[in-house]
Amino acid sequence: MTTQKENIMPHAKTIAIIGAGFAGATLAQRMLKAGYAVTVFDKSRGTGGRMASARLGQSSADLGAPFIETNNETFSAWLTQQPDVEAWQPLTTELSDAASVYVAKPRQSALTRRMLTGATLITSTPVKEIWPEKNCVLLRDALGHSLGCFDTVIVTAPAQQAATLLDAVPRFAKHAARIKPTPAWVCLMALEQPSGLDADMWIGNDGVLFRAIRDSAKPGRDKGEWAEIWSLEATPEWSQVHLETDKETIANQLLESFKQLSNGSFVPKEKRVHRWLYSRHNKQDRQQNSTDKNRVDNNSIDKNELFLWSEANAIGACGDWFSHTGVEGAWFSANALADVLLKAPR
Repeated sequence: MTTQKENIMPHAKTIAIIGAGFAGATLAQRMLKAGYAVTVFDKSRGTGGRMASARLGQSSADLGAPFIETNNETFSAWLTQQPDVEAWQPLTTELSDAASVYVAKPRQSALTRRMLTGATLITSTPVKEIWPEKNCVLLRDALGHSLGCFDTVIVTAPAQQAATLLDAVPRFAKHAARIKPTPAWVCLMALEQPSGLDADMWIGNDGVLFRAIRDSAKPGRDKGEWAEIWSLEATPEWSQVHLETDKETIANQLLESFKQLSNGSFVPKEKRVHRWLYSRHNKQDRQQNSTDKNRVDNNSIDKNELFLWSEANAIGACGDWFSHTGVEGAWFSANALADVLLKAPR
C-alpha cells in the first residue's frame, strides 16, 4: 500500500465509484489525493453502506456494523490517526472489558461522510449498467439514461449486487456471483428508562439473538431524549429462515430473546428494524473462488486476491468479499486496488 504522497496528475482523470460504503470511501479518498475527479454513486440516501446509521427521534444509532475490529497493526495505526475514530472497550456480561474495538463519532457513517469530502456524491441513484465505450466507461440507470462516462469505474457494492454490474467482464461477474452472503436482521430500540443492565454487550445463546450492544455507551454518542439506545442483531441462520417475516414480528422476537438472556423487563419507546441481505460474506465460498484462475483478465496484476481489475476495460471491483473480511478487509482491498490504479499509465 502506498504511504507516501500520491503523484498528482496534471490533468484530472475521472473515476466513478459505485457504493458509498467503507471500501468506496477509502478508494475515493486515495484517488482524490492523487488529483482524480471522483464521482460516487449510491442507491441509498446517505453514506456508510453496511456502516449506516439511522434516526431514532432526535438521536441516531448505528444500524450496520456496530464497531470496527482489527488485529492488524497497519490498519490499527490508520484508525488511530483518524480524528473521528476512538477506541472503545465495551463492558461484557462477564463484567470485564472486552477486546478493544474502534467506533466513529458521533456515528459510524460519519467516517465515510468525511472521507468522501471533495468527491461528487450522488445518492438515491441505483446504477444498473456499466459498459465500456471506445474512450470511456458508460453508466446507465434503470431507465437506460446515461449517468455519465468515466475513465475508470469501480464497483464496491456487496458481491451479489456487484455481480449484476460486472456483465461487461463476464469472468468478474461469474466470480462475484459465486460469493454467498449471509443476512442479518437488526433492531434498534430506544428506552425512556434505564435498562438497569451493567454490561454494554451481550452474546446470545438461543439461536435467535447474535448480540445486543448498548449503542448509547459508545464514545461520542448523543442519546438525545432517550435514557439508552440498544442494537439487537439476529444470528445469520435465524435471519435466513425469517427473511420474509414482517418487521414487527422480528422486533418482538429479538426483544423477547434479549429479555430472556438479560432478565430485563424494559419496554422500548421507539424501534427501527432493518434487514441486511448482504451482511457478511461466506469465507468458504471466497476461498473456493481464490483458486479460479479466470476470475481476472490477462492485464490484471491482482496477485493477492484483494480486488478485481481489468485494465483493458477500465472496470474493477473491491470490497470485503475477497481474501479479507469485514471493515478491515474492505480497507485493504480498496487500498490495494488504489495502488494499482495509481501506477496505471496516465
